[in-house]
Amino acid sequence: MRARLAIGLLSTAEALGWIGREAGVFARLGVDLEIVRTETTGPVAAAGLADGAWDFADVGAAPIVEANFQGRDTVVVLAAEAYGALFLVGRAGIDRPEAIVGGRVGVLSRGGQMELSAIAILSKWGIRDRVRIEVLGTSSRIYDALAMGAIEAGMLTADFRFWGARDHGMHALSNVGEEFRHVGPCLAASRAFLDREHATAAATVRGFVETIHVFKTERARVMPMLSRYLGIDDAAVVAAIHDFYAARFQRVPVPPEDGLRHLIETYAPLYPDAGTRTLADVTAPEFVASLVAEGAIARLYGAG
Repeated sequence: MRARLAIGLLSTAEALGWIGREAGVFARLGVDLEIVRTETTGPVAAAGLADGAWDFADVGAAPIVEANFQGRDTVVVLAAEAYGALFLVGRAGIDRPEAIVGGRVGVLSRGGQMELSAIAILSKWGIRDRVRIEVLGTSSRIYDALAMGAIEAGMLTADFRFWGARDHGMHALSNVGEEFRHVGPCLAASRAFLDREHATAAATVRGFVETIHVFKTERARVMPMLSRYLGIDDAAVVAAIHDFYAARFQRVPVPPEDGLRHLIETYAPLYPDAGTRTLADVTAPEFVASLVAEGAIARLYGAG
């Protein structure tokens, strides 16, 4: 069974496909998981699902839900984290919101999870109209721009937050995902693919669920893989990143209903029929539900 995966960010939160492949989880389940694209912006990832360029995308939930509202065939299948750990990070010397005023905030893309998060926190602080949002394309470019002082703040994952604090004195100004209970990165697909290739979809979802178990319970095995994936050779930083996400990853990776409802409400003013959408329209929960029903997840953790 072949499954093609696009990954949104170079981040531990979206590394489970790569780690599961490296650890042999997917191969054991009979899935040839091909990672066809990395650092794929959310809107591009959603379009690729609808167009059949890839079968799954590991990206922020916001562009998947918005694409669904735009008439594209995109649904959320699972979410490793209940709420995303996406930080607004200030460069060295920027340690409070007021210091951003008149400056620039780096995000990955227009219409993606990072821009949505940046707008939310800047609006809450009352400085949205006094800050310029700049699209920089990749997390590495956002990080480098912060390190060089080319921007005042940027949206980064926890990986870069730990790294930046150590190497460049960066400051985490807000954990925006937690503050606004934004759904974090999700595994998404098209409903057409899920229906057409049900066995492949089911095995791939099982692979993600089993990889979460490996990540949470086999620290010594996972850390070298994580180091290679992130390109970070500092063992202490990699350990901090691993432990942060190991505590966050859900054994039963279902997206929180309140977070999804928030996304639906966010897009309601922009799309005429958004108010009629339900959770069933934007999610495909049956694959994780099936694993729960058969006791597969409980057995992984020795609870059945």
